[in-house]
Amino acid sequence: MIYLKTSVGIELRGEDMLISSLQSNFSGGVFTHFTRIADYRQRKTDDLRREIQSFFKSNGLSKENIVLGIPRKDVVLRYLDLPSEVADNLKQVVQYQVQSFEPTDEDKFYHDYALLRGNGAGKRLFVMLVMVRKTMLDETLQFLLTVGIRPAVVTGGSIGLANLFLQSGKEAQDKTYLLGDLGASTLELLALRQGSIVYSREVPRENEAGWKDLILREADDAASKIRLGPDGTLEKIILAGESSEAACEELKSVLPDCELIRNCIGALHIPGENKAHAQEAASALGLAHTGMNRPAVKINLLPKVMVTIVVAKVPVRLVIETAKKVLYTGHYGDGKIFVYDVENVVRVRTGEEGYDALQDTE
Repeated sequence: MIYLKTSVGIELRGEDMLISSLQSNFSGGVFTHFTRIADYRQRKTDDLRREIQSFFKSNGLSKENIVLGIPRKDVVLRYLDLPSEVADNLKQVVQYQVQSFEPTDEDKFYHDYALLRGNGAGKRLFVMLVMVRKTMLDETLQFLLTVGIRPAVVTGGSIGLANLFLQSGKEAQDKTYLLGDLGASTLELLALRQGSIVYSREVPRENEAGWKDLILREADDAASKIRLGPDGTLEKIILAGESSEAACEELKSVLPDCELIRNCIGALHIPGENKAHAQEAASALGLAHTGMNRPAVKINLLPKVMVTIVVAKVPVRLVIETAKKVLYTGHYGDGKIFVYDVENVVRVRTGEEGYDALQDTE
């Protein structure tokens, strides 16, 4: 089969690494490959690198468009209610809010933000601010680089899951849903309203207790936090994750509208061999979808780097075209290139100026 574009989602989920690939053809997206690498941090680096390389090579996958999803426990999520007057300076206002969460110079964050839909007829701006500690993300990216992974986008794993569900159609964009991501011993519950994530909370499942009581309690709390009043309507609870099928069976008696996410993503083709993985792979698949299309929730926590190049003899157009070729992924975050004249260059030690000052003679 001919595929036009490939995107790979990698979710760091507990002690495991989940990798899903989404490839597009003329009829839409296809969930083509999946693997789960258990206890990846405990593996020898060379062994892990070889296993990852083998997965990509044997399946003919490119590493150019990888979206990394970090665990919810490592993500700091805040919702800001701001006056519409700050719209022109929103980036600076958000930066100020981030600084208020940084008590020391060592305790710094990478961040990104998204405007939420339904902003009160323009009177207020509702912003979802997503932050991750620099020390944690820098260490994670450095580790992944040693095993041959260089992501083009970094976001929350559950943000990828939300994007997967929100692509399913206009109905998903216009109504209110609860989306549950059930790991082996944790539940993250997200509230989605008008195409935005308006609530997110992760809690542990204690002492191998059943899922029903935990989900009902968290669903009730979420409805209260998002101010779902007596006349508000919660359309459905959608479940994903490796424990979702067992949880759905528990809930069916009290919540007939509980549904598995694999039944809600009809726009994606899931071949027979991957249907068994659709629930556990949902977040990783959502991350791949985030890299394939224009996602409903655009968050990229990948650190930005500015590189300055001064050229004298090499044609400027050649530098620009080379940089475009190397940096291009087709995804937001590829970067910008600024071109401007440099009036002069002075090497202070020798006094050389202009072209001579640019030469490395040592």
